Amino acid sequence: MLRLDDQKLLDDGNTASRVQTGADKTQTITAQWRHSKDPIGITGEFRQQKTSAPVTSVLLEEDTQQFVAAKVDYKLSKQLSVFGETQFTVSGDPDNQQFSLGANATLNKKLTGTIKGTFGELGHSAMLGVTSKINDRSSIYTSYQMTEDKSGKKTFSTVFGESKHINAKTRIYREERFSGRRGAEDDLYGGLFGADYALNEKWALVASYERSQIDTDTTESSNDAFAIGATFISHPRVKDPSRIEGYSKLTLRGEFRSEDGAVERTSMLTANKLFYQINPDISLMAKAYYSKTDNDTTDTKEAEFTEAGVGVAYRPIKHDRHNFLGKVTYQTDQSPPVQGDLATLLRKAIILSAESAMDLSERVQLIAKVAYKQQKEEVGAIGEMTSDTYLVAPRLSYQIKSNSKWFDQWLVGFEYRLKVVKLAEDKKGGLVLEFERELSQLLNFGFGYNSTDFTDELSVYDDDYSVKGFFIRLTAKY
Repeated sequence: MLRLDDQKLLDDGNTASRVQTGADKTQTITAQWRHSKDPIGITGEFRQQKTSAPVTSVLLEEDTQQFVAAKVDYKLSKQLSVFGETQFTVSGDPDNQQFSLGANATLNKKLTGTIKGTFGELGHSAMLGVTSKINDRSSIYTSYQMTEDKSGKKTFSTVFGESKHINAKTRIYREERFSGRRGAEDDLYGGLFGADYALNEKWALVASYERSQIDTDTTESSNDAFAIGATFISHPRVKDPSRIEGYSKLTLRGEFRSEDGAVERTSMLTANKLFYQINPDISLMAKAYYSKTDNDTTDTKEAEFTEAGVGVAYRPIKHDRHNFLGKVTYQTDQSPPVQGDLATLLRKAIILSAESAMDLSERVQLIAKVAYKQQKEEVGAIGEMTSDTYLVAPRLSYQIKSNSKWFDQWLVGFEYRLKVVKLAEDKKGGLVLEFERELSQLLNFGFGYNSTDFTDELSVYDDDYSVKGFFIRLTAKY
């Protein structure tokens, strides 16, 4: 199973959503493998989560975390099964090794229950949950969870939720969450209501409203969020759209948030994506993001972010020795107003990138990636500064042929990366070694070692974080 999840928040979101996403922008790729033979099931999972804060916080840096997890479940009977889970961090902070034990029980035809205890380096937790299936269209659930962090502080949370299919086209759902900390005079309430509607076979609409409220011994604050979205798929019944001329997928989303407390803020966000298959060999991708946060208390604009991009992919089916990917991106990022002569108030960047692959023989492939970024910054008393950055990354890959299924079809890649920043008169370079294998038509898995301290991507954000060392990578293809 492969899953890609993109989430964005404005104005840090409300408390419930901040806990859920962990950053203003979070991208999570999950690959899962499962083998089951009664009464034992074994599941392995790799998860990569990339977080950044492009809209609201200049203090947070981009960060990539990678986790490996395993689960073993054993069915004691038709009504009862037990399981054990373990997780450890491959890269990124914080380091979070943890172990869980639990059980799932079918209490009757409509009622199921789950109990789970987790023990880890960052803290411990215990959870008890119950789900009741009212009928084929409706279900309700509740859970109670206690968590204790490393300092010994305990938090108690109770969740109530329900989901109901009104008809074949419409589903509504709601959830309420209550949280509090022992020894602290603060409470959190969160409520969510949403609906999904299938307009027809090609169009689907979604809408949701979320509210959270925090009460402490000194302050009270509340957050409201309303979101609406639409998805269009031109050929919904096609399993392999890459061969369908004219196939298109459009995703639209708009969101409005307001914060009422010591500081009042309003935020809006729109995120839109389009994929279009011109013919079986060529496809186009486009995206447009915009967000804005206003401080209503001071009547100032705190942050504004824009990103627009167009990409093209050339993957000939009959003569697949040559492949090409190209993309142009425009980004602007206005930071919250801060004092200081060296404070960066606005960033603008145009990024061009191209990647080409050519099969030199049945086993040898040459890949070349080049990228260019022109970035303009408005820095305090200095004024506007322009910087040009160049990136070159050639790679030579060799495919292993072996009678052993453990070694067959693996690719060994040797890559050299070079990045030049003209304004700083800085030049960096180094080698990357990677072992890669295709898991499916849409997913590649790889691991290796990066001797450089920068990635092979250019963006409007500074690459001031280290990626040097061992890595695991999942690459989704579309």
